[in-house]
Amino acid sequence: MPLRSQPIDMTLPAFGIAVAESVHGPDFSMTPRSDPFHKLLLLVRGSVRLIGPDGSVRPLRPFWVATIPSRTPHVLEDERPATILLLALSPSFVEEVGARAALWKAIVTRAPMLLDHETHAQITAGYRAILHRQLATGDPRDPRHELLVRHHADRILASVAANDPVRRSMRSDARVRAVLERIAAEPFVQGSREDAAAHAGLSVRRFSDLQREITGVPFARWLTAERVRYSARLLDEAGYSVSAAAFASGFASIATYYRAFRNELGCPPGRWADR
Repeated sequence: MPLRSQPIDMTLPAFGIAVAESVHGPDFSMTPRSDPFHKLLLLVRGSVRLIGPDGSVRPLRPFWVATIPSRTPHVLEDERPATILLLALSPSFVEEVGARAALWKAIVTRAPMLLDHETHAQITAGYRAILHRQLATGDPRDPRHELLVRHHADRILASVAANDPVRRSMRSDARVRAVLERIAAEPFVQGSREDAAAHAGLSVRRFSDLQREITGVPFARWLTAERVRYSARLLDEAGYSVSAAAFASGFASIATYYRAFRNELGCPPGRWADR
């Protein structure tokens, strides 16, 4: 819900989660306000000053997030016309689960904070996913809509709580290695080379060049090999069946899994499991 020149007034659905995109024009202005919900702000473009109830001023730039707890008086002043993504959470949603309440408390304690590349990619995707659900869903009362929005909100909170700004200053090759290590630990999660590049904060071309220097093979081949090795550990250590190991490792079909396993380890997965 883009808005120009005036701050956003929001009404949350019954389950207490909403996202808005605020696009400020040159004439944007805001009087002091407080809202009945918590807010997590992600600055996308421009620069703003967040002024608190005690007159404290916190400058925000792209890649920064800030929190505004419910009922907290505040003002946003543009230094340069800004675009802000806003996640609004009802206090009842935050307090509903102890772990979620703890995450929010930890984020409030640390914010405002600079996001590392991986966290920024993850939470931007989460904001966009919720916004897409709001705009595209046929019926907001559909329980599937609520479950998906809750899922994305929890992932955003978990990602921000785990944010490590030190990663932002890492060399490009170190960031690629960190992303590859994370994928190798959970190869069933990784979706694409584009996702991996975004998590490293690099262009796809730059990521691909560095990834190939590190692994010696193209990304798709490396990911397939990592999935095969992961499945072999499931067969060895966890007693998985062949089909369960295939799907738990991220393979979409048994035929593809058999072919990849034989190419990588020299025998079918069934024979490997029978050793």
